[in-house]
Amino acid sequence: MHTSINTMKKNSLILQALRDIFCRHITSLFPNTFITITRLDLYAKKGIVKVYISCLKNGDPTSIIEQLTAKQPMIRGLLGKRLASKLRIIPMLEFYVDNALDEAFHVINLLQKIAAPSNHNRLPNAER
Repeated sequence: MHTSINTMKKNSLILQALRDIFCRHITSLFPNTFITITRLDLYAKKGIVKVYISCLKNGDPTSIIEQLTAKQPMIRGLLGKRLASKLRIIPMLEFYVDNALDEAFHVINLLQKIAAPSNHNRLPNAER
C-alpha cells in the first residue's frame, strides 16, 4: 500500500493530538480501564480517520466504542482546536476495537501447545 509523506505527517499529527486528548479528557470517563490508541488509518479524500482502540483491565470494548462514538463530536471539536492551524479539514472519527493483542496471545498459546512435548509419545525409563 502506497502512503504519501503528507498522509504520514497528518497521521502522526492526528495520533499525537488524539493521544493527548485521551489522556486529558477521556480517561476520566472510563475509571479502572486502560485505553490506548494503537493506530490510525487516515482516509484524507473521504475525510475519515479510523481510530483503533485497545482496552485493558475492566473495560468492555464494545461498550467503550459505543461511548466514544457518542462523544465523537466533543473529541473532534477538541481535535479541531489543536489542529486548526495545521490541517485544512478536521476528519470525522470512527472508533474500532484493535484485537491485535488478543490475537497475539492466541497465537502464542497455540505455539506453546504445539511445542509442548506430548507425554504419550515417550516410553517410560523401564521399557527403554
